[in-house]
Amino acid sequence: MSSHAQTGKIRVQMWSLLEQNPQLLQNLKEQTEENNSTSKELSKDFFYQYSVNEIKNLAPFVFEGIIHGWNFSYTPYDKTRNVNEYFEFSVDGPNISKNDKNISFNDPYFQDNKLFCWVEYELSSAMLNKMKHSKSIVFKKISGKGKGKVSEGEEGIKKAFSEALKMAVRNHGRDIEKNKPKEMLGKVNITGNPRVYIDNGFYVVDLDFFVQVDKIIPYQIF
Repeated sequence: MSSHAQTGKIRVQMWSLLEQNPQLLQNLKEQTEENNSTSKELSKDFFYQYSVNEIKNLAPFVFEGIIHGWNFSYTPYDKTRNVNEYFEFSVDGPNISKNDKNISFNDPYFQDNKLFCWVEYELSSAMLNKMKHSKSIVFKKISGKGKGKVSEGEEGIKKAFSEALKMAVRNHGRDIEKNKPKEMLGKVNITGNPRVYIDNGFYVVDLDFFVQVDKIIPYQIF
């Protein structure tokens, strides 16, 4: 990933499997026929269209985590209080569309049954200033790893990202708070290059974040 401070761009290498779950491919084919649309970038061959669409759909999601960051709410599992673990996150800013004119796809190639592509995002002045400001503040760096089923395709990858984020927040909460809180609120930004690989039928996503904890809500003691 290139330095946004120097180039005004974020550059991430992404990949997608060329062979996918037959049901996922059938669903895509039906949607394509219904919309009478085909991919004109990277390849016109339907065989590659699933991979092309997957990269196009995932790129905005990843860039949101890098550029805007994600707000999170986390409640740890508490057996004594009969409280289940709860986690949710949302983008801290406007959503980035797959049709965003600032996204470009470059230098595609095929290797190991995957379609690889360098994806770039041209940062606006406001985005660049926001990221420079965030970089000037010293935030704690945390890491997490998550899994999602390869058979679930794009949703499996997003689930793996979510699980990686949850693990990172969970472990950080344990480090900074001795007693389990009722809720922890904060924000993270992806830093470094997202690492994605496959292990025993699962996508594995290994991520680093800068974290900012805004609020820790304790349980009330009466």
